[in-house]
Amino acid sequence: MNFKTIKLFFIMVMVLSASGCASFLTYMSPVQSKVVVGEKSVGDFNTYEYHYKVRSNNKIILTKTPLCNETAQAYRESKKRIIGYSAAAFELIFYGLGIIDIVNAHGISENSKAIYPLAEYETGNVVACGVERPAANEGIIIENQQRKLYRKAYTDENGAVDLQAVLKDVNGVVKVNIRLESDSALAFSYLYAATKIARSETQNMNAYKIVSN
Repeated sequence: MNFKTIKLFFIMVMVLSASGCASFLTYMSPVQSKVVVGEKSVGDFNTYEYHYKVRSNNKIILTKTPLCNETAQAYRESKKRIIGYSAAAFELIFYGLGIIDIVNAHGISENSKAIYPLAEYETGNVVACGVERPAANEGIIIENQQRKLYRKAYTDENGAVDLQAVLKDVNGVVKVNIRLESDSALAFSYLYAATKIARSETQNMNAYKIVSN
């Protein structure tokens, strides 16, 4: 047996020995697990998100949208770790045997996969869980401390408050602070004029947003 024959035989033994190395190592590897987050859903009611609009006839319109806690389902995923990429790379030199080995190793890993549901938990976020509707029967406080002005009113079934009716004894132009009775932190200012044309503090008709805790 000449040297070339011995060399060829040695190479073939190495190829046959290395072939399937990644598959074997993956099969013998321990199972590893990790926690993954699944689908998110809507949980219990949390609060309301309030919006208000300023009309040109001294009227405030309040609306509210319900917000709920966002929840997510956690899962524990376990499967065998793929081992032997370096051996498979060596096998690629010999007629693509490494490709078959890597495919088999991936198949072994995927077949070992198991998913176990864990507890559902709140993510800390809130999401809209209903349609926007008039904020009816909400207590509104209207005041100006410098003028010792204090009024209390309630929104009607359409979520509206007519400031001309509430401030009918106020003359001229006065800046008033308006807030929800249920939460004094939710407040905005309005430049009230004792005429049929009122101007908001920002001189526009944009909608503003208030979030209740």
